[in-house]
Amino acid sequence: MTTPVSSMLLVLLASVIGSIASVFLKAGANRIHRTPEALKAAAPWLITGITLFLGGFVIYTFGAREGSLTVLYPMLALGYVWTMVWSRLFFGEPLNKHKITGVLLVLVGVAFIAAGNRWLVAAAVTLPRISLLRLFARRPISLSRRERGRFPSPRNRSA
Repeated sequence: MTTPVSSMLLVLLASVIGSIASVFLKAGANRIHRTPEALKAAAPWLITGITLFLGGFVIYTFGAREGSLTVLYPMLALGYVWTMVWSRLFFGEPLNKHKITGVLLVLVGVAFIAAGNRWLVAAAVTLPRISLLRLFARRPISLSRRERGRFPSPRNRSA
């Protein structure tokens, strides 16, 4: 099953919304103290976070309806990337090499899983139409005559 681009975009949007919801929940949690006034001050932040999570869930559901779950669900892991960015921007949380390495591993993992989707392999960003994702394709993707002339294979090279 090939996953439509619209499904991928909806799931990516859901991951961004979910990460923003986490920011609102954290901001609300930071305002909670043992007094009723503090709970009233935190309530709008918490309600906004919960509402955003529900909205992200609805958007994800629409995205997952038409696509392959094995491609779409790992894209939710990009929420970790967004959350790290928002945490740095809004709460001043430090970034260290372990966090950055973890985020890079998440990105590589999502890229590998997404590479299994035939549409992504065919439409990936190219350097003159030679895609890095072609390396991961199960079947060779043929090059046009013009591209074959630009990138001669070892068999066609004249000595």
